[in-house]
Amino acid sequence: MKKIILVVGLLTCTMLHAIGDPKLTVTKKDGGLFGYKSVTEVNAPEQGMHTLSCFDPGRTRCRTNGLVVLNNGNTLSSDELDQIDRIVDDQVITLRKESGTIVFANKAEIIFSYSPENHQLVYSIYAI
Repeated sequence: MKKIILVVGLLTCTMLHAIGDPKLTVTKKDGGLFGYKSVTEVNAPEQGMHTLSCFDPGRTRCRTNGLVVLNNGNTLSSDELDQIDRIVDDQVITLRKESGTIVFANKAEIIFSYSPENHQLVYSIYAI
């Protein structure tokens, strides 16, 4: 029994290490029909951080400025990031999922979570 627990623990640690830090984390909260009032992007690769935060109703699209480079050498273009955003929105709005995982084009894994109580959607993009 102890051996099984040890093996499961080691596999879990290995999987978490393999996933690594997200290449982009998007947070969207309280958007309006035409977009967001506040859109902030922070890209600090030396710190392993790239975030896009969009809050409150307004007229600005929640969109990143440029490519996202994944650990595996692949990149995600602005169009591909728009596709990912539409796929995640579809999961939440149409399919009414509050969380899940999506694989995109065998390049990236997206993990999303939606909180209906405070109207907040967060998703992170990881290299496969």
